[in-house]
Amino acid sequence: MILDLPVYETTLPVEKTNVEFSPLVVKEEKNIAIAKEAGSKSDSYGTFLKILAKKFNLNPKKLSEPDLIHCIIELRKKSISDEVTVNFKCPHTGAPIKIKINCNDIELKGTSRSTKIQTDDYNIELCLPTFKSSTSSLIHSIETRTQTIKFETIPEEKRNEILESLPVMLKNEIEKASSEIFHYSYDLKYSSDSDYTIPIRSAEDFFTLCFAM
Repeated sequence: MILDLPVYETTLPVEKTNVEFSPLVVKEEKNIAIAKEAGSKSDSYGTFLKILAKKFNLNPKKLSEPDLIHCIIELRKKSISDEVTVNFKCPHTGAPIKIKINCNDIELKGTSRSTKIQTDDYNIELCLPTFKSSTSSLIHSIETRTQTIKFETIPEEKRNEILESLPVMLKNEIEKASSEIFHYSYDLKYSSDSDYTIPIRSAEDFFTLCFAM
C-alpha cells in the first residue's frame, strides 16, 4: 500500500502565481544521494531537477532563477525541515565544519525584473535570468555606437568572452546594477582559524545547501 502524500501550496515570488507540490519521499532522496556519490555535483543536481519537475508539475527550465530557488527552498522545508545542518570541510584548513541555518532566513532581494545602464559609449539592458544565474545571464543586450549585441542569441562562452572585454568600470556598474534585479543570495559564514564566507547564489548552489552539503 502506498500512502497519499500531502499537497502544499506556495506562491512563486516573481510570477506571483500559486503552485501545488508534494514532499520528497525516501526513495527520491536516496536517488539524489546515489547520483551525488556516482557522479559530480551537476549530476546530482540534474537528478534533483527531474524530481522537482514532477513534484511541482512544471518545467524548471521555464522558471526564472528566483522562482526556481523558491521551489527548492520550499521543497526542502516541507520534505525535511526548515532547519538545515550543513557539514563540509573547510577548503582553507581542511577542518570539519558544522553549521545550522534556518531556511526562513533566506529572503528574496531586489525590486524589479529589469534595469538599464547608460553611459556615453554603452547602453546595457539587464533582465531577470531564467534557469541559470550568472552575470552574463542577466544581460539582455549591449548597445554601442556601432553595434547591438543580443545576448540571448549567442552561447554562454561567447557571452563571457564579451564580458571579459568590457572596461573594468563598466563591468563594476553591471554587477552593482544587478542587485536591483530579483534574486536570492545567502552568505554561509563560519570560523576555522579565521572567518570565512561561502557565497550561495545560483539555484545549483541552493540545491547543494539544502540537499547535498
